[in-house]
Amino acid sequence: MSQLSPPSSYSASGHTPTCAGTPGDPLVVPRAQESSSLMVDGRHVHYDVRGDPESPAVVLVHGARAHRGWWHAVLAAGLADSLRVVTFDLAGHGLSDPHDDYSPAGWAHQVAEVVRQVAGGRCVVVGHSMGGLVTYATAALHPDRVSRVVTFDSKVRIPTPHGGAKVRGIPGKPLRPYATRDDILDAFRLLPPQPWINPAAVRHVAELGIVERDGAWRWRFDPAIAQRFCDDEVARHLRDLSCPVDFFHGAESTLVSHETVRDADVMVGGLFTSAAIPGGHHHLVLDQPELVRDAIIGAVERDRASQRRAGA
Repeated sequence: MSQLSPPSSYSASGHTPTCAGTPGDPLVVPRAQESSSLMVDGRHVHYDVRGDPESPAVVLVHGARAHRGWWHAVLAAGLADSLRVVTFDLAGHGLSDPHDDYSPAGWAHQVAEVVRQVAGGRCVVVGHSMGGLVTYATAALHPDRVSRVVTFDSKVRIPTPHGGAKVRGIPGKPLRPYATRDDILDAFRLLPPQPWINPAAVRHVAELGIVERDGAWRWRFDPAIAQRFCDDEVARHLRDLSCPVDFFHGAESTLVSHETVRDADVMVGGLFTSAAIPGGHHHLVLDQPELVRDAIIGAVERDRASQRRAGA
């Protein structure tokens, strides 16, 4: 297993850092140059694009029950200063339409279409939490669309003889409506819970994840999404990868352990590199946005260097 150096200062890579705000300040997120939707399997998938069209493209995939706004803290930290950043809502999340195929293959097809139709055809794809598992599936099933995989705190494990086919994740169940906007925002909780995160960042993702409908306030995600991943399928996707994988995890994460990193290395093999995000917990995109920004920029730079070597 190769070890990446932990992400360091943004300015060390020749960039000028953009202030992500002090604790309690609202996030200042760059305006999207393009905010639209595309059709995938007859359903709308909503996306935003930020950054110079001439810069390298990267597609960001959010986690379960989240939405594209979960990447806003990383964008507020300046990710789009040097990259063309595409964020989007997976089916059943955010503003994208619900779907009858909440499967790794179904979500992977959506990612591949976003890459094809919005990001130029092939690029680095980045996933957080469940979004990392979707990214593995995309790279395995659509290798022509993904030049490099980058994941943040995505739990994988080697299947056991009797438990590999068991579907794991958050169980689906009906969601209660809330009488007022304040009521639903007060009920918002991070899963898994973790120590202090900038409350402005948490409030921001909560506000973007709710909607008033039928006289009540509700979460935007479809409760039927319940994660549809089993260890056998994830392991197959990892073993089928033909592109490099940068596996980042929170040094303080309660979800991804040293055993997780070892298992991922065993399944991916020589294409795998890893690094811990200092001070990071599971929700790295909220609690360590500057280091996540640096990790993504570094991965894109490594990808471009690999392409230059291959073309030499």
